[in-house]
Amino acid sequence: MYGGSSGGSNSLPWVEAAHVNGSALRDEDYRVLKDLARRREPLLARAFCQDLLRAAEERQEPLSVQSYLTLMKNMGRAGDWEGAMGVFEALRGQHEGVGGKEFMKVIRVLARLGQYEEAMVYWETAEKLGFGPPSILDFNKLFDILGRAKQWPRCRALYEKMLALGVKPNKSTYQVLAHSAAVAAPWSDVLKVLDEATRDSCATNYVFTMALKGLKVRRNWKAAQALIGHMRGRWGIKPDTVTYTAAISACERSSNCSAALSLLDLMKQDGAKPNHWTYSAAISACGHGGRLDEASRLWGEMRAGGLKPTLVVYNTMLSACERGRDKGRALALLEEMRGEGVERDVITWNTIISVCKDSGDWERAKECLSEMQTVDKIMPDTISFNAAIAACAKGGAVEEGRKLLSRMKARGVARDTCTYNSLMDGYTRAGSFPAVLSTLDQMRKEGGRASPDVISYTQALTAAEKVGDYEGADRLLAAMKTAGVKWNQYTYAVVMALCEKTGRWPQALKLLHAMRRRGLTPDSTCYTVVVKACASAQKLGHCLALLQGMKDDGVRPTIHIYTILVGAAIGGGEIWMAVRLYHDMLLRGVKPNGVFISAVIHALLESGEGVRKGRRGEEGEDEGGGKVEIEKGKGKRQRGRSSSSSSTTTTTSLSTSKSRAQAVLTRMEREVRRAAKAAATATAAAEDGNFSYAGTREALLLDMREYHVLLRAICRKGHLAFAHEILKHMARVDLPPDVTAYNYLILGYAAQGNAAATNALVNEMRRRGVEPNVFTFINLVRACAVAGCPERALSIVDPAFSWDFYSAAITIYHQYGCYPEADSLYRTAVVHGKVPVDFSLFRDENLLDLHGLSAPVASAAVRYALGEVREEWMRCGPSAVKDLVLISGLGKGSLVRFSPTLRPLVQDMLVEQYYPPIDSVTQPGNAGRVVVARGSLLSWLEGKEAERKGREVGRDGREEGR
Repeated sequence: MYGGSSGGSNSLPWVEAAHVNGSALRDEDYRVLKDLARRREPLLARAFCQDLLRAAEERQEPLSVQSYLTLMKNMGRAGDWEGAMGVFEALRGQHEGVGGKEFMKVIRVLARLGQYEEAMVYWETAEKLGFGPPSILDFNKLFDILGRAKQWPRCRALYEKMLALGVKPNKSTYQVLAHSAAVAAPWSDVLKVLDEATRDSCATNYVFTMALKGLKVRRNWKAAQALIGHMRGRWGIKPDTVTYTAAISACERSSNCSAALSLLDLMKQDGAKPNHWTYSAAISACGHGGRLDEASRLWGEMRAGGLKPTLVVYNTMLSACERGRDKGRALALLEEMRGEGVERDVITWNTIISVCKDSGDWERAKECLSEMQTVDKIMPDTISFNAAIAACAKGGAVEEGRKLLSRMKARGVARDTCTYNSLMDGYTRAGSFPAVLSTLDQMRKEGGRASPDVISYTQALTAAEKVGDYEGADRLLAAMKTAGVKWNQYTYAVVMALCEKTGRWPQALKLLHAMRRRGLTPDSTCYTVVVKACASAQKLGHCLALLQGMKDDGVRPTIHIYTILVGAAIGGGEIWMAVRLYHDMLLRGVKPNGVFISAVIHALLESGEGVRKGRRGEEGEDEGGGKVEIEKGKGKRQRGRSSSSSSTTTTTSLSTSKSRAQAVLTRMEREVRRAAKAAATATAAAEDGNFSYAGTREALLLDMREYHVLLRAICRKGHLAFAHEILKHMARVDLPPDVTAYNYLILGYAAQGNAAATNALVNEMRRRGVEPNVFTFINLVRACAVAGCPERALSIVDPAFSWDFYSAAITIYHQYGCYPEADSLYRTAVVHGKVPVDFSLFRDENLLDLHGLSAPVASAAVRYALGEVREEWMRCGPSAVKDLVLISGLGKGSLVRFSPTLRPLVQDMLVEQYYPPIDSVTQPGNAGRVVVARGSLLSWLEGKEAERKGREVGRDGREEGR
């Protein structure tokens, strides 16, 4: 700071005071202190400094000024700003010759540790003590401190004071001021600072670069773009490569790909050549903006321009692949780095593991974890293990994640909250609530960086909500309160969902109000849950109040919320309310989709016996003409009406509901015709050169995917007659039903066992030129099985059908106990060569491989194999029989991952379905390998032969009796 020391008559200049009136630190003490600072051990460093000062006081040999400053600096490096202040105060108490430069030392230490307010207190103290005048270097340092603290008004006032003292700013001054203004000041002040820099001939490219770096901190890409424009126009300064790179970096921080690309194009026009950092910033902006295609284009452009990617650029491109979820491209880049001789670092491998995490490829993530140690000799850090554990959790291999956690402990790798949260996520996905609670207890025991936070408790609450353990959720909430963990927005949403599932809608409302009192604004997820809870309880008044609350909070209602509200209004008989909600939805610009239309139609069809007329119908008078009131779900008879009158009213209600549902389809057809007319008008206007036509509002226009959603919902509820109406409606709106639309209706008839209707629909599909697919025929098989005529479906089997058809059809037959038909279908699949792994392929070893087969198909395969064994025995005799080996594997459909389900199923089948029972054993050391011994097979075969001969003798006796 200041030119000399101050104090009384004994004060000395700082340079002299640093070496007199005290003893220097011993070399061994200095080395110990430096090591503590390097290891960032603030408590140990403070204790060591206190011991040194105490020992010097006991010896009555005070340390020199330089020694005090060394202690203070190392305390700051250890991260103990309070200890550094204590050392400085001890210096002031011990030496009178402490002047402005010593004050500046402590100010810099505090500034490096982010204690800007404490630093400014010492600055003000120095001013009060009369140290001065400050140098330009001191002012520049203070501008930097105030800028980091985002204290622009004080920074501006200090700048004015500096000018008043006659201290002339230099280029460094304007660099710091430009950065400070860009971080915290209004845009007009930024321009004013740059105008003054231009006036003083200090407006270099680096001054503008510092301003752009400040705008990057504020994520203000618009101001960065404007600043480049002002440089070229207002100040006539041509931005160089570094300046353009800083502007592109500001766009990258804001995830604005288009702005970064436009700046890159402008840079090329100005003749500034992009370098590695430029391309890295632009690629990163494209990655953050979700434009992996543009990032790949820039990558190719950089290589075509002769720039060889560096490690930083490779890591940036890998990050873009991670955000674009392109695992293949990321792995290819990893191998390319090896081929190019670019040394990979821990960031490279962490990014690759994160890419595998996003795709759930836990096996590749574990391989990368091993390769980074064996190939590149890089030790995985906490981030590496966390990403690998998250990959295991997402890929359904949570126990593998648990093993990785054990490896972390064994290798001394620090665990943090994210480590355990990832593991809890895996157990939540697996539905294992006890394992989630066990992991949470482990976090509490470990403590430190691994202590459970709000995300941990919220994850546990999500697991409780998923399995329906509401008492466990209450215990978790009590534990959160005891631990002093405050809820976040997602915690409130999960607890509200618990209230909705348990029918506690008043508590859900209270939680919504509690969020506002906490200063948290409920989002659409919170509102959706509470609206659903109130709608389930038929509290339409509260639902409408919540809709108004969303308006007040600035939260836009989603189509999901309107779907719930309109469905509840129709279900409660409030047709007029449903119409109001529908029009409100359109006014807010929320477009109906297939889910909304299906909910409306389903509610109308289901409310046939409970519809009561509202204050007004959809259009004028209600079509039914009569009044129907509901009480506890039952229509009340009005006094004086006969039973026949009540029956007539119910029939009218059903008719009215169906007509209203049909009216929805009619409205949709009218919207389609209106949209077609608007499109024709717009085309004609364009041909005439008039582009002012605005078009019409799209209200009820659905695409094919949304019609699929509509049909699926209607058919699942059993409204198959109305589903036929939807198919006709689709044809009328020039959107002919495709095979998926027909399949939903066929599935509905198949579930009811209506084989005739299913077959008729298949014939209709063919007449209309829609070719049935494998799902069509699978549902036809289902319909025949449910109807009790499974043999009829065998006639539709086509040799061209894939194994998927055979597998699904065998499963259906198995579900309904049609074992002969299942075996017949399996034999057909074998004849046509459709079975991926066949018993006949391993006849020499007498081995049947069941890997990849579902339980029903595996049963059919074993029955087929035993039939083959019997035919061989009858043809060649007992000598042809040998041990039968069944490789059951771990089961494709295991409820618990890696648990053998096919082995016990096959062994039980051999005992229960065959007489005499066929014994089998598990091969030692291989739980998935079942061996049926030759002796057991011969006993079964001889028993079957004796049974056959007995039937023949009985048949011959009956014939002789006749």
